[in-house]
Amino acid sequence: LLALSTWLPPELLEHSADAAALQRLPILIQHGSRDDRIGPDRARTSVEMLREKQMPLTYREYDMGHEINGESLKELIAWLHDNVLSPFASC
Repeated sequence: LLALSTWLPPELLEHSADAAALQRLPILIQHGSRDDRIGPDRARTSVEMLREKQMPLTYREYDMGHEINGESLKELIAWLHDNVLSPFASC
């Protein structure tokens, strides 16, 4: 699961079906520290809620607004490689 410059409404997490499956779902959350559309505090609160559910996540905050920059794109590509492509490389 990738979440870029967004937040998680608490009511969505309350309706999650299979807690065990969610604890195996790799998550990357990226957010800009200067995001004026969706403040970084909302992203941080979402991260705390997911961590309380013991979901495996990586949170990265970048010196940017509501956007994607070169650094975030580079980390996103590496994360996709490690979490999506690599597990299926032997198939």
